Amino acid sequence: MSAATAFARIAAACLKQFRLNETALGWFRDAEAVHQARVSLRRLRSLCSICKSQFDDCRFDRLREELTWLASEFGDARNIDVMIDRASSEALSIRLQDARDEAYAAVEASLSSARARTLMIDAAEWISIRDWRTDQTDETLHEQSSRDFASGVFDRLWKKVAKGGNNLIDADDETRHEVRIAAKKLRYAAEFFEPLYKSKAEAKRHRRFIMAMKDLQDQLGSLNDLATAPDMLAALALSDVAGATDLFRSEDKSKLLEDAAEAHDTFVNTRRFWH
Repeated sequence: MSAATAFARIAAACLKQFRLNETALGWFRDAEAVHQARVSLRRLRSLCSICKSQFDDCRFDRLREELTWLASEFGDARNIDVMIDRASSEALSIRLQDARDEAYAAVEASLSSARARTLMIDAAEWISIRDWRTDQTDETLHEQSSRDFASGVFDRLWKKVAKGGNNLIDADDETRHEVRIAAKKLRYAAEFFEPLYKSKAEAKRHRRFIMAMKDLQDQLGSLNDLATAPDMLAALALSDVAGATDLFRSEDKSKLLEDAAEAHDTFVNTRRFWH
């Protein structure tokens, strides 16, 4: 199929993933539903970023901004859930549970808002009607095969992750965060276009590549949790609670940096499934 058709199908799947988890959150306050709802919005934003060359529509930027807004509404709830799992003292755990209740209430308010409902309607219409193609003068771009398009995306993102992560141990938090974002986009892209690589050899290489990406993401994600914990605790007025400093211990960071550097080496040396 064409790259444009692939985008529409994948975008619809991302939107479906969000709506299913949104429904689950209407039944109960579940950490995994919050996480998956947030992931689905990030996947859709990443897809739009990856495929932005397909669009010639003034509504694209507004939709992307609204998706960014809605995903950010899940941020506090998700971050607090992560800290609760890592809390080492009962006092901190209790305070975090109270903060979690407030954060989940804020998520529920956002999901029930007219702004969120309008976004879902607009996004579904934009994806399905495909007006984003109508003003595009270069029709050959839309007719490009999805596999050719995907290979170009993979090459660009792979180089960004490989080069950006060359020195993770000595890099600053912001640089590691940028590598983490690029790695996340690359993994999402690899998952989006997985059905295009169907041979036994390609499928095997794809599985190995995803495993390497997951390990790298896990290490970079844990480092990001350490980096953001102090500001998050301060915002919740929990910096002085017993056990708070355990969430960002320097010895934990040293070990994670070594693991992240090793995971990056493994990633670079893992055969690229699209070549």
